[in-house]
Amino acid sequence: MTPAGPEGSDGSLVVDASIGVALVRRERLSIMARDELRARRGAGYLLLVPASFWIESINVLSRRYDYPAAAVLEAIYELEQLGLTTVTLDRPMILLTLDVVERHRLTAYDGLYLALAEASRAMLLTADIELARAAGDRAILLPERARGLAEHPAPYQGAPTWGRWPGSAAYLRDLRRRAESKSDGPLRGEQGGGLS
Repeated sequence: MTPAGPEGSDGSLVVDASIGVALVRRERLSIMARDELRARRGAGYLLLVPASFWIESINVLSRRYDYPAAAVLEAIYELEQLGLTTVTLDRPMILLTLDVVERHRLTAYDGLYLALAEASRAMLLTADIELARAAGDRAILLPERARGLAEHPAPYQGAPTWGRWPGSAAYLRDLRRRAESKSDGPLRGEQGGGLS
């Protein structure tokens, strides 16, 4: 596990909910995940999550694993101690997510992690093989889960549709530029504590 990424990587790492849930549930891959996070933090990487990471984690823990509210609260506290920086969602990021969803046939939740990684020129730490495939060289795939956390991909039919709008290319180019310019400066969001 070496802190190296694709050319143009800016020293940031996007962490998806499959990793967060594995950490708090103490799954087998949690040791590898914690080691990877420590190595990246030690190399000066900023650990990023989209704001939806917290809701997705709550949903999976409470609905899939039947955690009571007190246990979910404790899990959220534990995740905050990792020093994650929460990136707020804005319209450009949401629309970049739509682009990723259509290009890679991901759920919107998974697409958001990849859109954030692309806009931030960051690596992406995941245990979701489909998301890792879509992320290509940006992905750091930790083995164990063959699929993501919950949702099955929707059966999309036909060719992508967003590109049919005459202004789509210029609009997406402008949104990508705006999202990338935000990652050059301070990120809007909150940062948790350090790794424990």
